[in-house]
Amino acid sequence: MSNSISSEASDFVDQNVLPYTDQNACIFDDDHIEVMQSSRAFSEETVFRRYDPALKADHSSNKWVCFPEYPFSLGLSFPFPTLISEFFRITRLCYPQLMPMDWRLLVTLHKLNHKYGLNIGVAEISSSYQLRTHGYSRFLLHRRPGAPILVHGVTMNEEEWRDKFFFVKRSSIPGEFLFLLVAPKFESLITENQDTQQKIQSLLRIEERERKFVPSSKENIPISSSSHSVSSEQSQAQMTSESAFDLEDLTDFLTIKKEKISHVPPKARIMHTRSTKTSKKRKGADTVNVDDIPDFPAVDLLHKVISKISSDKEAYEKQIEDIEDQRKIAAAKANHYEKENSKLKKQIKDNEAAHKLKVKEIIEGTKKSVAAAILKAKIQMAENLAKLTGDMAETSDAAVKTASVVETSKVAGGEDVGAGGGEEGVAMGDEDRFEKV
Repeated sequence: MSNSISSEASDFVDQNVLPYTDQNACIFDDDHIEVMQSSRAFSEETVFRRYDPALKADHSSNKWVCFPEYPFSLGLSFPFPTLISEFFRITRLCYPQLMPMDWRLLVTLHKLNHKYGLNIGVAEISSSYQLRTHGYSRFLLHRRPGAPILVHGVTMNEEEWRDKFFFVKRSSIPGEFLFLLVAPKFESLITENQDTQQKIQSLLRIEERERKFVPSSKENIPISSSSHSVSSEQSQAQMTSESAFDLEDLTDFLTIKKEKISHVPPKARIMHTRSTKTSKKRKGADTVNVDDIPDFPAVDLLHKVISKISSDKEAYEKQIEDIEDQRKIAAAKANHYEKENSKLKKQIKDNEAAHKLKVKEIIEGTKKSVAAAILKAKIQMAENLAKLTGDMAETSDAAVKTASVVETSKVAGGEDVGAGGGEEGVAMGDEDRFEKV
């Protein structure tokens, strides 16, 4: 394979459109770039630039072009199909500026054009969608009020696509590219004609399930780019049939291997240059790797197998690391729960002791209160008894005095009674005698 990774120095200009954040810092390193090469999404002549963590997607250069990874994960290869190429030519957007939802829309419309013989173009898209800014110089096709839905299932959240991009050499690929620009209004670029609504109605007559976005591999994307020459189309068709990876595998691999972002430039690889009398001098410097082996079928097949094994190995190693991390986390959690259990037991024990002490204090306090109440009652009873005893003594003295007076009165009365009785007896004797006479 003749495509390579180049470390040629170039002048990049930071347009300061995107801030330096983790979301915008590139994670598409040299390993990812090699996998992109193996996917055959680009021609063999394409030169890729080495990974540089200091570059953002808004860095412009006269020598290098920035590509996002996302459209290639949908099954696209470069050069892009006619509809997509025309869209970027008219809107004057750069590839990293377009949101994932719009890539899904364009890919599905291109497939429908090819399958049903339609001719949906940028004019038909602009009649149903408005081009609006989204975030930092990103752009989104927003459906106009009352406009029909051309493609279903394109609105879904896509994570971690902004930080996956790479640069390729302009001179190694066809086409014309622009820097990051503010896109003009969509309607000022496209004028609807009489056929626009007819084309849209032809599209809407297709069943909704057929107009739904479905993720696909490269083999399912028809090739119909006007920018291709006959030789490039044949070369691309050959690359599609010989590809060892479909783009779903590529996406899986890139998802598995995501390393932390480092702002320190990666260490340079050992570079070797080859010069012989019969060979022409090569521009720049290329790495000596498996890609430099002549492109024989057996060697190419071996390279594909090695690449596949390498990707599987890294995936397994990543799974092993994840399992080991989970084991460590589980052990740490078990240790933590054990400590928490010990603390809980100690707290329960302390609470029981405190509860017993509190109960004991309550019982002792109750006993003291009862004893004090009893003592108070006894004192009260004693006071009442003493008072009662005093009253009884006074009553007894009064009774004694009363008895003495009574006794004295009785004695005096008895004497009077005795004298009167004698007189009465004498009188009765006289009366008896008078009766007898």
